[in-house]
Amino acid sequence: MLMNECLKKFEKHLKFNEKSKWTITGYLNEMEYFSKYLETKYNGPAYVEDITREELKDYLNYIRENGYKASSRNRVLFVFRSFYNFTQEEHITEEHLAKDLKPIKTRKKERVYLTAEEVAELVDIIDHQIVKTAVQTMYYSGLRVSECTNLTFEDLDLKNQVLHVRQGKGNRDRDIPICDELLEILTNYLKNIRPNITSNYIFATKRSGELSGAYINRKLKEAVEELNWNKKVTAHILRHSFASNLVKHDVNIYKIQKLLGHSNISVTSLYAHSNIDDLSEAVNVL
Repeated sequence: MLMNECLKKFEKHLKFNEKSKWTITGYLNEMEYFSKYLETKYNGPAYVEDITREELKDYLNYIRENGYKASSRNRVLFVFRSFYNFTQEEHITEEHLAKDLKPIKTRKKERVYLTAEEVAELVDIIDHQIVKTAVQTMYYSGLRVSECTNLTFEDLDLKNQVLHVRQGKGNRDRDIPICDELLEILTNYLKNIRPNITSNYIFATKRSGELSGAYINRKLKEAVEELNWNKKVTAHILRHSFASNLVKHDVNIYKIQKLLGHSNISVTSLYAHSNIDDLSEAVNVL
């Protein structure tokens, strides 16, 4: 079977299993990159049955040489496993080529996060009012950037102070309480800042009717450069900061898990890190 035909079946399989649209797009993109790699290598179309385990290894080595970090290569390996689970179940292939491939060991590193004071500094210097409000929303709610930019008026319940996140990662819905600080920010934004346009998105520019995650990250980069900070700050760092600052205020890790929409508590526990000041304070009580 041609790889292109198989990927169409794989897409239907993912949709049937109710994977989120972001998961489906990500899986298909990775498999299409692999398919193009094979087509270039053999100067012709790729057939699923002809692919070997060595070619999977060669591709993982190829993307390593082209700058993919260990975590990104592990993501590709995870996609391979999902794809070959499907092809074996559907009797498209006899062998699960990715089953015995070992994940690449990655060094665990402490997650970068901003203090409340740093977030205030960052917000203060962002000159784009719509981006500024989106940044504040992510920090006070822990939303992923895609969840934030996809918020619509149906998702926002200011009266009951709730944000409805629809089809988050893993296709899971969740509700996030709006704190008093964010309520004031959003109320002011809708009344005085948001352009008077027909777009149903909460965060929307007059020009495009929406706000992209890439544009938010660009504005964050500009703000960090202006502040002369020696750190990389992206929209996802705001989510880290939300979780980390809740941990520092002794909020129960299971409550944080629900707010972040994690299916596994072990993922949430990565935010329960300690900085050197906390550690110094701990040993000094002895």
